Amino acid sequence: ITLLSLAVILGVWELAAFLLGKEYLLPRFSQVTVEFFRLFGEKTFYVNLGSTLARCLIGFVCAYFLGFSLGVLGGKVPSFHAALRPVVSFLRVTPVMALTLLIMVWFKTKTTPIIIGFIMVFPMVYETIKDSVSSIDRKTLDVAKVYGFSKGEKIKYVYLPSIAPMAFSSLISSFGLNLKAVISAEILSYAPKSIGISMYIAKSDIFEGTALLFAYVLVAVLLSGLFELCFTLIKNRVCRHLL
Repeated sequence: ITLLSLAVILGVWELAAFLLGKEYLLPRFSQVTVEFFRLFGEKTFYVNLGSTLARCLIGFVCAYFLGFSLGVLGGKVPSFHAALRPVVSFLRVTPVMALTLLIMVWFKTKTTPIIIGFIMVFPMVYETIKDSVSSIDRKTLDVAKVYGFSKGEKIKYVYLPSIAPMAFSSLISSFGLNLKAVISAEILSYAPKSIGISMYIAKSDIFEGTALLFAYVLVAVLLSGLFELCFTLIKNRVCRHLL
């Protein structure tokens, strides 16, 4: 059903582009496909893709591990969560564009997308882990205490089975958001050697670059989907082992 739905969407896209007859507004999917595969023959594409992916992963890894660590602490110590709540709320509700413009003033162009990616991921991971820890059944912890579980056994048999599913869910959902935020920040900050600046250059050539712009969007979508698929496979294997 999913493949059929995708085929219908692409067919409607191709037909709409043909009827519109204005490639600079809506290029045909076949044109986008040609531009997409042409990218893989250009050396600069791999440089730009690698730079964007590096920025994305640096911010994501830092945000995830910090959010996970503080989320565990926030779930176990309510006063710590209360103290950190204003910071988390500020990062979660402040518009990304506004934060990007502010960070551009304070930091270098190459650093801005990394920080924006961090800001997008951290609140989501923190809240998810905090809720997972705080929702662990107290009776289960009491039973573990009665049977004399060590700290390692509590982590293995109580905390990990409770936290792991939500931890992986936040990992999967936050990566795509992180990638979108990083590319948007690259466009705004004119980050060199990036997918974002490549999109901006393609967009500036309104009559010739629209198909190329769509091709870069397709690259971002497929890259996000690939990582989400990998995380999902890891989640299924790890959670099946823990549970």
